Amino acid sequence: MKWLFTTRINLYGGTMNKTRSFKRFCMIATVLIGVSMVNGGGEASAATYEVTPGVKHTQNTFSYNARGQISNILDIDTTSPYISVDIGIPNPLTSLDTVRTQASRLTQNNHHMVGAVNASFFHFNTALPAYLVAKDNRVSTFGVISTGMHEYMSIPSAFGVDSSGKPLISTFSYDSSIEFNGKKLNVSSVNKTRQTNETIIYTPAWRFDGTRQNTYGVEVVVRGLSKQLENGSMLGETISGKVDSVRLPGAGNAPLPSDGYVISVHGTDVSQYTSLKKGDTINLTMNVEDKWKNSEYILGSGPLLVQNGKVNMTIDPASSRATQRAARTAVILDSTRTKVKLVTVDATTASAGMTLNEFAQYLVSIGAYQALNLDGGGSTTMVARPYGYAYPQMINATSNGEMRSVSAILGAVSKAPYMEPAYLSANSEAGGKIPVGSRSLMTVNYISDINRHNLTFKQEDIDYSVEGNIGSMDGRYFIATAPGKGAIVAKKGNAIHRIPMEVTDTLKAISLSNSTKYLSPENTVQLSVQGTDANGRAISVDSSSISWKVSGNGSISANGIYKAGSTPGKATVTATVRGLSSSATIDVISGTIKLDSLESAGMWSVSTARADASISFPGSSRSVPSREGASSLRLNYDFSAGETGTTAAYVNATNPVTIAGTPDYIGLWVYGDGNGHWLRGKITDASGESLTINFTEEGMLNWNGWKYVKASVPGTAIGPIKVNQIYVAEPKAEKQGTGTIYLDDLKAEFGKDHAEPIFKDVANNYWGREEIGFLTERELITGYLDGTFKPEATLTRAHAAVLLSRVMDLSTDNVKDPGFQDVSESHTYYKEIAAVANLGIITGRDNGTRYDPQDPLTRAQMAAILTRAYNLTGMYSEPIADAPASFWAHKEINALAASGITNLYDGNYYKPNNHVKRSQFSAFLYRIINR
Repeated sequence: MKWLFTTRINLYGGTMNKTRSFKRFCMIATVLIGVSMVNGGGEASAATYEVTPGVKHTQNTFSYNARGQISNILDIDTTSPYISVDIGIPNPLTSLDTVRTQASRLTQNNHHMVGAVNASFFHFNTALPAYLVAKDNRVSTFGVISTGMHEYMSIPSAFGVDSSGKPLISTFSYDSSIEFNGKKLNVSSVNKTRQTNETIIYTPAWRFDGTRQNTYGVEVVVRGLSKQLENGSMLGETISGKVDSVRLPGAGNAPLPSDGYVISVHGTDVSQYTSLKKGDTINLTMNVEDKWKNSEYILGSGPLLVQNGKVNMTIDPASSRATQRAARTAVILDSTRTKVKLVTVDATTASAGMTLNEFAQYLVSIGAYQALNLDGGGSTTMVARPYGYAYPQMINATSNGEMRSVSAILGAVSKAPYMEPAYLSANSEAGGKIPVGSRSLMTVNYISDINRHNLTFKQEDIDYSVEGNIGSMDGRYFIATAPGKGAIVAKKGNAIHRIPMEVTDTLKAISLSNSTKYLSPENTVQLSVQGTDANGRAISVDSSSISWKVSGNGSISANGIYKAGSTPGKATVTATVRGLSSSATIDVISGTIKLDSLESAGMWSVSTARADASISFPGSSRSVPSREGASSLRLNYDFSAGETGTTAAYVNATNPVTIAGTPDYIGLWVYGDGNGHWLRGKITDASGESLTINFTEEGMLNWNGWKYVKASVPGTAIGPIKVNQIYVAEPKAEKQGTGTIYLDDLKAEFGKDHAEPIFKDVANNYWGREEIGFLTERELITGYLDGTFKPEATLTRAHAAVLLSRVMDLSTDNVKDPGFQDVSESHTYYKEIAAVANLGIITGRDNGTRYDPQDPLTRAQMAAILTRAYNLTGMYSEPIADAPASFWAHKEINALAASGITNLYDGNYYKPNNHVKRSQFSAFLYRIINR
């Protein structure tokens, strides 16, 4: 087999500002090293970067058996001052977290975990480490030992640091004993399937409720321990307990207590335990064999992959665990036991992953004398500290791009103290090329010492200088004064960084970038200038080099912020840079701009959430609501058709409707259905932020007929604004029914003073505007489908009955037939006419046999109706010329005038036989209601 290597490394410089891209400060360091590959593989190039003195990171991209592979290696030299390999144990033990989070948590002053990998296998159901974990002789868990060579840990093995302080990879066994009744008996092992002539201790780390052992032995349940056996006990410490029960041969599978342990015995020692009784004292001493005694820590894992410099795995290489191609993690040692490598191989679209045999061969090829497999697959993670970062970041790749939460980790630790500045990274805000007359802000991203530990600093404490005759520094700003090439030098103590800088003088034209054509009075907008060279390529223009002026409406600041005047008008803004000028016009308006007539099927579509809906454009016939133009947009919705939850019907702009500015409101006319839903919208501003706007509050789309509504545009929105969507929503299940609304005349409002006419033919200065508006707001009058009110049209007797029944809030249920031969029960307004007739407000004609519903109402009839309805009395202070005592409505007209409901014409004329106009009747009703 051959290993074909191409290697790469990203040495990321960073900043304490985490909003910056992790890859922004990228440095590349390359060191070529010869690596003798297995089976005659050739030389390989490797790229490394020094994480900290004594710790290096390498990322390799290579091919093995025509499969791409990516590995990451942390080389740790434990002979280097301040460097060690340490374990991170979760606290509490059953907690899981990502390698990055754990390594960050273990990083403190003078104790920096600069790189780490996932280490311990763990049980998904309990989150406990699967195998032995101990630190400073304190046992976190004894874990389990697998049965069968197809498992990872059939032969107990571990990585750790022994009592002499040297790393160790080897097998391990227990040196443990039990004492009772003057006897001292050996313990074979812990938490494994019992074999012939073995004594096994089962602790709560055993994954099952019972020992699951056969009936050919004796099992002793021990409780009442003097100290917790795991997660606190010490290796070599004697823990006493009391016998809780004894299960003699023939029973087996003793229940495992959560506060104790079970002794399971087979073979020659069985007879030693049969005499035990409940309450007897047992002393248990758990320890490991001599080479592991008093170790700094022990991390059980498996299988061993490399022993004595050769592939020698303690797992069946044909087992499914060994042949699976997966992401892998391992720890390896050289023959001197001073050099440690933490190694990962990815399993992604770019890296195929390895079998255990391939992994073992690869580890030998990179210098492994001893190698131990660690948890792999989805857990495989390596982190290392990039330059400029306080904490390690993930540097390998996982299949889903995320880090799995894991149990114990292994990491490289630097205990080096903080020292003087040695490294510095800085950048130019405008990049490495700027035109004459512009300036660029210099920013130091980080300062670190010789150990690559970040040091605190203040931006204003950095010393800057300029190399080359290209400009000068003004504090942190580089001012470009002459074309040429040079550098900006940032310095703090012995830490220096040179930023190459080229100053150009290729500016040939400028353009005033202004997407805002409309602005409300006294509002502001930031203007900017873009430069181009002779070939039309963009050139940045420093804002300090721009001079501004404005003619007409408003003013402009030195940094290009235009402020509109207090009244409407036009402004011409001019920007000038080194003799080059560009102008733009801004229209300061107080009013509306039409956005769309909502009458084109090509402009709008429909979508839903948990609902059914459709839109159509029915035209402008007299039978359908259409307020403006050739049609309105009809939205039919069915909120009962979908799943539970908030339902909505969306009217979507095929191409967002763009407003060249930032309006104060978005408005439109809505023909409501009275169902009390929520009318909302979606807009997008120039920054790309999607904003929700409310045309009504929740439940307030509650009217019938046409009504103008408007939604406030958030003050944070930046123009131009795009209208994307108008929608009806309903969060309450009990209101999720069907309905139809109509939308028309979408517009943008600029300024705070615009008042939309309530009807197309009732202008804001119309004499009866207030009275008609009052009744409309209360839905006592609604107007016509085309958005008109027809204020000058005569009022019919039928419509008079309808208006009175609404104003007086008369019940139209169970009305008595008034007996009018020309008003049958099928008449549109039968109930309203009957309701007012039942009260004697309208009496009819020809002895009450006819109502004449379509006849115009005269002013005299109106006086009679209103006095009856509201019990009006009194005589006007002066004679009314055309309502003498002999006139049939003499008293009614006088009562109306005396009550201030009517105003007489010149000469004290009432004109009783004139027909009543709709506007007049509205005024009379308004005055009665508000008298």
